[in-house]
Amino acid sequence: WTPSSLTSVMSTESLQAQNVFAALDSRIWQSSDGGGSWQVLPDLFLFATLSTVNVSALAVDSSGVVQGGLYAGANFTPGLFRYRGGTGWTQLPACACERVLDLAADPTTPGLLFVASHSGVERTKDGGETFDELAPPPGLPARIFFAANPPTLYAVISDRSLYRYEESVPGWTKVHDAAGQFGVLAIDARRSATIFFYDVSVGPDGFKLHVRKTTDGFATSTELTLPAEETATGNPTLWLDPTTPDVVYVNSGYPAPYALSRSTDGGATWTPAGQGLGAGPVQTLAFTPTKGAFYAVLPGRGVFKTTTGG
Repeated sequence: WTPSSLTSVMSTESLQAQNVFAALDSRIWQSSDGGGSWQVLPDLFLFATLSTVNVSALAVDSSGVVQGGLYAGANFTPGLFRYRGGTGWTQLPACACERVLDLAADPTTPGLLFVASHSGVERTKDGGETFDELAPPPGLPARIFFAANPPTLYAVISDRSLYRYEESVPGWTKVHDAAGQFGVLAIDARRSATIFFYDVSVGPDGFKLHVRKTTDGFATSTELTLPAEETATGNPTLWLDPTTPDVVYVNSGYPAPYALSRSTDGGATWTPAGQGLGAGPVQTLAFTPTKGAFYAVLPGRGVFKTTTGG
Protein backbone atom coordinates (compact mmCIF):
# COMPACT_ATOMS: atom_id res chain seq x y z
CA TRP A 1 0.00 0.00 0.00
CA THR A 2 1.14 3.54 -0.75
CA PRO A 3 -0.39 6.65 0.85
CA SER A 4 -2.10 9.53 -0.92
CA SER A 5 -4.02 12.29 0.87
CA LEU A 6 -7.60 13.12 1.92
CA THR A 7 -10.02 10.92 3.81
CA SER A 8 -13.73 10.06 4.28
CA VAL A 9 -16.35 8.83 1.77
CA MET A 10 -14.93 7.51 -1.50
CA SER A 11 -16.05 6.14 -4.88
CA THR A 12 -14.59 5.24 -8.27
CA GLU A 13 -15.92 5.63 -11.81
CA SER A 14 -16.83 2.55 -13.81
CA LEU A 15 -15.85 4.04 -17.19
CA GLN A 16 -12.48 5.49 -16.17
CA ALA A 17 -10.48 3.32 -13.79
CA GLN A 18 -8.19 6.23 -12.85
CA ASN A 19 -11.08 8.47 -11.75
CA VAL A 20 -11.33 8.42 -7.94
CA PHE A 21 -13.47 10.66 -5.71
CA ALA A 22 -13.09 11.38 -1.99
CA ALA A 23 -15.16 13.58 0.31
CA LEU A 24 -14.07 15.53 3.37
CA ASP A 25 -16.71 17.61 5.16
CA SER A 26 -18.39 19.74 2.44
CA ARG A 27 -15.67 19.28 -0.16
CA ILE A 28 -15.29 16.57 -2.78
CA TRP A 29 -11.98 15.89 -4.44
CA GLN A 30 -11.22 14.18 -7.73
CA SER A 31 -8.12 12.34 -8.86
CA SER A 32 -7.86 11.51 -12.55
CA ASP A 33 -4.54 9.70 -12.21
CA GLY A 34 -5.39 6.99 -9.70
CA GLY A 35 -4.65 9.03 -6.57
CA GLY A 36 -1.38 10.58 -7.66
CA SER A 37 -2.79 14.11 -7.49
CA TRP A 38 -6.12 15.64 -6.45
CA GLN A 39 -8.22 18.67 -7.37
CA VAL A 40 -11.15 20.03 -5.42
CA LEU A 41 -14.58 20.16 -7.06
CA PRO A 42 -16.95 23.09 -6.41
CA ASP A 43 -18.10 23.25 -2.78
CA LEU A 44 -21.55 21.95 -1.78
CA PHE A 45 -21.56 24.58 0.97
CA LEU A 46 -22.82 27.05 -1.64
CA PHE A 47 -26.20 25.26 -1.62
CA ALA A 48 -26.62 24.95 2.15
CA THR A 49 -28.21 27.08 4.82
CA LEU A 50 -26.34 25.16 7.55
CA SER A 51 -23.12 26.37 9.11
CA THR A 52 -21.67 22.84 8.90
CA VAL A 53 -22.07 20.68 5.80
CA ASN A 54 -21.00 17.06 5.61
CA VAL A 55 -21.02 14.86 2.54
CA SER A 56 -22.57 11.60 3.75
CA ALA A 57 -22.39 9.49 0.57
CA LEU A 58 -20.92 9.37 -2.94
CA ALA A 59 -21.97 7.22 -5.90
CA VAL A 60 -21.07 7.04 -9.58
CA ASP A 61 -23.41 5.34 -12.04
CA SER A 62 -22.38 3.77 -15.32
CA SER A 63 -22.93 6.97 -17.35
CA GLY A 64 -19.75 8.45 -15.86
CA VAL A 65 -18.91 11.91 -14.58
CA VAL A 66 -18.88 13.65 -17.99
CA GLN A 67 -22.54 12.74 -18.49
CA GLY A 68 -23.53 13.67 -14.96
CA GLY A 69 -23.27 10.34 -13.19
CA LEU A 70 -21.52 11.49 -9.99
CA TYR A 71 -23.91 11.95 -7.06
CA ALA A 72 -23.35 13.31 -3.56
CA GLY A 73 -25.62 13.17 -0.54
CA ALA A 74 -25.41 15.70 2.29
CA ASN A 75 -26.81 16.39 5.74
CA PHE A 76 -29.44 18.97 4.79
CA THR A 77 -32.72 19.02 2.83
CA PRO A 78 -32.94 18.56 -0.10
CA GLY A 79 -29.50 17.06 0.13
CA LEU A 80 -28.88 15.30 -3.20
CA PHE A 81 -26.58 16.69 -5.89
CA ARG A 82 -25.38 15.64 -9.34
CA TYR A 83 -22.06 16.64 -10.86
CA ARG A 84 -21.41 16.92 -14.58
CA GLY A 85 -17.85 17.54 -15.66
CA GLY A 86 -17.37 21.10 -16.87
CA THR A 87 -20.68 22.46 -15.55
CA GLY A 88 -20.46 21.78 -11.80
CA TRP A 89 -23.04 20.67 -9.25
CA THR A 90 -26.81 20.68 -9.67
CA GLN A 91 -29.12 20.31 -6.70
CA LEU A 92 -31.86 17.74 -7.37
CA PRO A 93 -34.99 19.14 -5.69
CA ALA A 94 -37.21 16.38 -7.10
CA CYS A 95 -35.77 14.18 -4.33
CA ALA A 96 -37.30 15.01 -0.96
CA CYS A 97 -34.40 13.11 0.70
CA GLU A 98 -34.27 14.64 4.15
CA ARG A 99 -30.63 14.31 5.27
CA VAL A 100 -29.14 11.64 3.00
CA LEU A 101 -27.77 8.54 4.73
CA ASP A 102 -26.57 6.45 1.79
CA LEU A 103 -26.59 6.12 -2.01
CA ALA A 104 -26.60 3.02 -4.21
CA ALA A 105 -26.05 3.25 -7.98
CA ASP A 106 -26.56 0.52 -10.54
CA PRO A 107 -23.13 -0.11 -12.11
CA THR A 108 -24.76 -1.34 -15.33
CA THR A 109 -27.75 0.99 -15.89
CA PRO A 110 -27.08 4.71 -16.54
CA GLY A 111 -29.21 7.05 -14.46
CA LEU A 112 -30.46 4.46 -11.94
CA LEU A 113 -29.85 5.56 -8.36
CA PHE A 114 -31.36 4.74 -4.96
CA VAL A 115 -31.30 7.28 -2.13
CA ALA A 116 -31.72 6.42 1.56
CA SER A 117 -32.51 9.31 3.88
CA HIS A 118 -34.41 10.20 7.02
CA SER A 119 -37.53 10.42 4.85
CA GLY A 120 -37.26 6.87 3.43
CA VAL A 121 -35.92 5.40 0.19
CA GLU A 122 -36.37 7.02 -3.22
CA ARG A 123 -35.35 5.97 -6.73
CA THR A 124 -34.54 7.77 -9.94
CA LYS A 125 -34.29 6.10 -13.33
CA ASP A 126 -33.37 9.24 -15.27
CA GLY A 127 -30.34 10.60 -13.45
CA GLY A 128 -32.24 12.67 -10.91
CA GLU A 129 -34.83 14.45 -13.06
CA THR A 130 -37.70 12.56 -11.44
CA PHE A 131 -38.01 10.30 -8.39
CA ASP A 132 -40.47 7.76 -7.12
CA GLU A 133 -40.72 6.84 -3.46
CA LEU A 134 -40.49 3.16 -2.59
CA ALA A 135 -42.77 1.62 -0.02
CA PRO A 136 -41.82 3.03 3.40
CA PRO A 137 -39.14 0.88 5.06
CA PRO A 138 -39.92 -0.37 8.58
CA GLY A 139 -37.35 1.90 10.18
CA LEU A 140 -34.40 4.17 9.45
CA PRO A 141 -32.49 2.88 6.37
CA ALA A 142 -28.96 3.36 7.67
CA ARG A 143 -27.31 1.63 4.68
CA ILE A 144 -28.53 0.42 1.28
CA PHE A 145 -26.98 -2.01 -1.21
CA PHE A 146 -28.05 -2.73 -4.78
CA ALA A 147 -27.59 -6.06 -6.54
CA ALA A 148 -28.06 -5.95 -10.30
CA ASN A 149 -28.58 -9.63 -11.15
CA PRO A 150 -31.47 -9.96 -10.47
CA PRO A 151 -32.30 -6.34 -9.50
CA THR A 152 -32.60 -6.33 -5.71
CA LEU A 153 -32.25 -3.59 -3.11
CA TYR A 154 -31.21 -4.35 0.47
CA ALA A 155 -31.51 -1.99 3.43
CA VAL A 156 -29.99 -2.24 6.89
CA ILE A 157 -32.68 -0.95 9.25
CA SER A 158 -31.65 0.64 12.55
CA ASP A 159 -28.37 -1.34 12.57
CA ARG A 160 -30.14 -4.57 13.54
CA SER A 161 -32.25 -6.00 10.69
CA LEU A 162 -31.81 -6.55 6.97
CA TYR A 163 -34.70 -6.08 4.56
CA ARG A 164 -34.99 -6.82 0.83
CA TYR A 165 -36.98 -4.89 -1.77
CA GLU A 166 -37.84 -6.45 -5.12
CA GLU A 167 -40.05 -5.16 -7.93
CA SER A 168 -41.80 -8.52 -8.18
CA VAL A 169 -42.69 -8.46 -4.46
CA PRO A 170 -43.93 -4.95 -3.57
CA GLY A 171 -42.80 -3.81 -0.16
CA TRP A 172 -39.97 -4.86 2.13
CA THR A 173 -39.26 -8.41 3.28
CA LYS A 174 -37.17 -9.10 6.37
CA VAL A 175 -34.37 -11.54 5.52
CA HIS A 176 -32.09 -11.42 8.57
CA ASP A 177 -32.15 -10.35 12.23
CA ALA A 178 -28.99 -9.84 14.25
CA ALA A 179 -28.70 -10.29 18.00
CA GLY A 180 -26.33 -7.33 18.07
CA GLN A 181 -25.11 -4.81 15.53
CA PHE A 182 -25.70 -5.81 11.90
CA GLY A 183 -23.29 -4.65 9.26
CA VAL A 184 -22.19 -4.10 5.74
CA LEU A 185 -23.14 -6.33 2.84
CA ALA A 186 -20.76 -7.42 0.11
CA ILE A 187 -22.75 -8.72 -2.86
CA ASP A 188 -21.40 -10.90 -5.66
CA ALA A 189 -22.07 -8.96 -8.88
CA ARG A 190 -22.40 -12.22 -10.81
CA ARG A 191 -24.82 -13.91 -8.40
CA SER A 192 -26.98 -11.59 -6.29
CA ALA A 193 -27.95 -14.48 -4.00
CA THR A 194 -24.29 -14.79 -2.87
CA ILE A 195 -23.75 -12.23 -0.12
CA PHE A 196 -21.19 -11.76 2.64
CA PHE A 197 -22.28 -9.92 5.77
CA TYR A 198 -21.42 -9.57 9.44
CA ASP A 199 -23.08 -9.23 12.79
CA VAL A 200 -21.69 -8.63 16.26
CA SER A 201 -22.46 -10.58 19.42
CA VAL A 202 -21.80 -9.62 23.03
CA GLY A 203 -20.47 -12.25 25.43
CA PRO A 204 -18.44 -12.53 28.63
CA ASP A 205 -15.26 -11.66 26.70
CA GLY A 206 -16.78 -8.57 25.09
CA PHE A 207 -17.76 -7.96 21.48
CA LYS A 208 -17.12 -10.59 18.82
CA LEU A 209 -17.31 -10.22 15.06
CA HIS A 210 -19.05 -12.89 12.99
CA VAL A 211 -18.70 -12.85 9.20
CA ARG A 212 -21.27 -14.99 7.39
CA LYS A 213 -21.94 -16.02 3.82
CA THR A 214 -25.21 -16.88 2.11
CA THR A 215 -25.50 -18.34 -1.37
CA ASP A 216 -29.30 -18.54 -1.46
CA GLY A 217 -30.43 -15.01 -0.64
CA PHE A 218 -30.53 -15.52 3.17
CA ALA A 219 -32.54 -18.73 3.19
CA THR A 220 -29.46 -20.18 4.93
CA SER A 221 -26.04 -18.83 5.92
CA THR A 222 -22.66 -20.16 7.06
CA GLU A 223 -20.30 -18.50 9.53
CA LEU A 224 -16.75 -18.11 8.21
CA THR A 225 -13.65 -18.70 10.32
CA LEU A 226 -11.70 -15.45 10.70
CA PRO A 227 -8.09 -14.79 11.74
CA ALA A 228 -7.90 -14.42 15.53
CA GLU A 229 -6.96 -10.74 15.28
CA GLU A 230 -10.16 -9.97 13.36
CA THR A 231 -12.68 -11.51 15.80
CA ALA A 232 -12.64 -8.66 18.32
CA THR A 233 -14.41 -5.66 16.92
CA GLY A 234 -14.64 -1.92 17.11
CA ASN A 235 -16.32 -0.71 13.91
CA PRO A 236 -16.08 -3.60 11.42
CA THR A 237 -16.15 -3.31 7.65
CA LEU A 238 -16.44 -5.83 4.82
CA TRP A 239 -15.89 -5.65 1.05
CA LEU A 240 -16.03 -7.86 -2.02
CA ASP A 241 -13.80 -7.22 -5.04
CA PRO A 242 -16.29 -6.71 -7.93
CA THR A 243 -13.72 -7.79 -10.50
CA THR A 244 -12.99 -11.06 -8.67
CA PRO A 245 -15.97 -11.78 -6.41
CA ASP A 246 -14.27 -14.68 -4.60
CA VAL A 247 -11.86 -12.11 -3.12
CA VAL A 248 -13.19 -10.76 0.19
CA TYR A 249 -11.69 -8.21 2.58
CA VAL A 250 -12.56 -7.72 6.25
CA ASN A 251 -11.41 -5.26 8.91
CA SER A 252 -12.63 -5.56 12.48
CA GLY A 253 -11.94 -1.92 13.30
CA TYR A 254 -9.91 -3.14 16.27
CA PRO A 255 -6.13 -2.50 16.54
CA ALA A 256 -4.52 -5.54 14.90
CA PRO A 257 -1.14 -6.32 13.29
CA TYR A 258 -2.61 -5.37 9.92
CA ALA A 259 -5.58 -3.22 9.00
CA LEU A 260 -7.07 -5.79 6.62
CA SER A 261 -7.44 -9.52 6.10
CA ARG A 262 -8.09 -11.01 2.65
CA SER A 263 -9.62 -14.22 1.39
CA THR A 264 -9.14 -15.32 -2.21
CA ASP A 265 -11.40 -18.39 -1.94
CA GLY A 266 -14.73 -16.94 -0.90
CA GLY A 267 -13.95 -16.80 2.83
CA ALA A 268 -12.55 -20.31 3.35
CA THR A 269 -9.05 -19.06 4.29
CA TRP A 270 -7.59 -15.65 5.19
CA THR A 271 -4.23 -13.89 4.99
CA PRO A 272 -3.05 -10.42 6.14
CA ALA A 273 -3.58 -7.78 3.46
CA GLY A 274 -2.70 -4.51 5.15
CA GLN A 275 1.06 -4.31 4.77
CA GLY A 276 1.85 -0.63 4.59
CA LEU A 277 -1.42 0.47 6.19
CA GLY A 278 -0.35 -0.25 9.75
CA ALA A 279 -2.80 -1.05 12.53
CA GLY A 280 -6.14 0.66 12.78
CA PRO A 281 -9.61 0.84 11.26
CA VAL A 282 -10.25 1.01 7.53
CA GLN A 283 -13.31 3.13 6.81
CA THR A 284 -13.82 2.44 3.09
CA LEU A 285 -12.45 0.40 0.22
CA ALA A 286 -13.12 1.53 -3.36
CA PHE A 287 -12.32 -0.78 -6.25
CA THR A 288 -11.51 0.18 -9.83
CA PRO A 289 -13.72 -1.44 -12.48
CA THR A 290 -10.75 -3.32 -13.92
CA LYS A 291 -8.26 -5.46 -12.03
CA GLY A 292 -5.09 -3.79 -10.90
CA ALA A 293 -5.78 -1.17 -8.21
CA PHE A 294 -8.03 -0.22 -5.35
CA TYR A 295 -8.08 2.33 -2.56
CA ALA A 296 -8.47 2.32 1.23
CA VAL A 297 -9.56 5.21 3.45
CA LEU A 298 -8.12 5.33 6.98
CA PRO A 299 -9.71 8.08 9.12
CA GLY A 300 -7.25 10.84 9.90
CA ARG A 301 -4.49 9.21 7.83
CA GLY A 302 -5.65 9.57 4.24
CA VAL A 303 -6.21 7.45 1.14
CA PHE A 304 -3.95 4.48 0.37
CA LYS A 305 -3.61 2.64 -2.94
CA THR A 306 -2.50 -0.89 -3.80
CA THR A 307 -1.87 -2.53 -7.15
CA THR A 308 -1.04 -5.92 -5.65
CA GLY A 309 -4.24 -6.72 -3.75
CA GLY A 310 -2.75 -5.57 -0.45
